[in-house]
Amino acid sequence: MPAGRRRGLGDNAIRFRHGHGTCPLAGEPNTIALELAHIPQAGCVATTLAFVIYVREFQLSCDELIPRLEQMGLRAPNRPG
Repeated sequence: MPAGRRRGLGDNAIRFRHGHGTCPLAGEPNTIALELAHIPQAGCVATTLAFVIYVREFQLSCDELIPRLEQMGLRAPNRPG
């Protein structure tokens, strides 16, 4: 991606229309959280996350990403019980 250009959901429009609804994200938890914030702005109400190295990345998302999404109001806090 050229320097200074933000990746947006529009860049993936063709993939979405053809049923390949993936939006690749990479980076630090803050970066990922900011990118995920574009999904509801685009009118979507849910998404699915997949991880390349599941064992490591899933735990990182639990520890670092989910709390950020909760703080941003993008995810309801998990309330045990």
